[in-house]
Amino acid sequence: MKYRSPSVAIIILNWNSKEYTEQCLASLNKMDFRKFSVFVVDCGSNDNSQKHLLNCFPWITLIECDRNPGAAAGRNLGLAKAMNDSFDYFLFLDNDTEVSASFLTELISAAESKKNYSIFAPMIYFYGMESKIWYAGGRLSQFRGVPIHDGFKKRETIQHSKAKQVGYIPSTAMLNRRSVIESLKKMDETFFVYGEDADWYLRASKLGFKGYYVPNAKVWHKEGVTRKNKGNRFRKYLSTRNIMYLVYKHNSKLSFFLFIIYFTFIRMSIHSFKYTLKREFPEVIGLWQGYFAFWPLLGRQKEN
Repeated sequence: MKYRSPSVAIIILNWNSKEYTEQCLASLNKMDFRKFSVFVVDCGSNDNSQKHLLNCFPWITLIECDRNPGAAAGRNLGLAKAMNDSFDYFLFLDNDTEVSASFLTELISAAESKKNYSIFAPMIYFYGMESKIWYAGGRLSQFRGVPIHDGFKKRETIQHSKAKQVGYIPSTAMLNRRSVIESLKKMDETFFVYGEDADWYLRASKLGFKGYYVPNAKVWHKEGVTRKNKGNRFRKYLSTRNIMYLVYKHNSKLSFFLFIIYFTFIRMSIHSFKYTLKREFPEVIGLWQGYFAFWPLLGRQKEN
């Protein structure tokens, strides 16, 4: 029987950051793995991103939004379009990344040989910092609602070069088998942005899908680029609300009750005090707005 080379749909979001998306797409175009299609979801940019990207890369599929729907909804739009075709794998990739020439070759090689795993992650470095690690595997503190990256801000050593099963993969660069997409359907759009990938991974884990870290696949992440388009107050609002929502969705009532005691009287107090000392008052306001914005979400069904 003749072997059929697998195909990959790559989903990238863009919001007023055409220069970074252009650099990301240029790196993809240099890959030695060629059986891929790119779906760029433009989230209501007003910097002429749409025309610029199509002029530079006429081979992409551009999906345009009238307004910014958020990262979760944006990826859902890309998934809905890509699922109309028979792709074997679906890659979430942030636009503030650049990939190595062998990036997809290494990921797909691992995926094709490790059939008992369904979600795959590359080694991710900080861009412009040589071998300083951003992600070399990881896990999720389900009680605290935060991801923990192995090797974060450390220089690469031999221990980071070992492939392994992982407990968390960020959507910065996350390769999913088609079966994962078919099972989960879409991201939870309540998150808007921040935490939607952790929720995706936890939902997949509960269905028996496992994650695998592939260190020979390389990505460089320009962390914080997209954050510059959002104010600090709004980021604190979303991150606070979403941590609470994530813990609520994936824990028992008792665990959530204990988390709320810790979160309210320790974490919120410490962060509020720290930002107040620095006179960063918008951050303090954002924290507490996010805290109170969570409570109306208690009625949401956990299976979403």
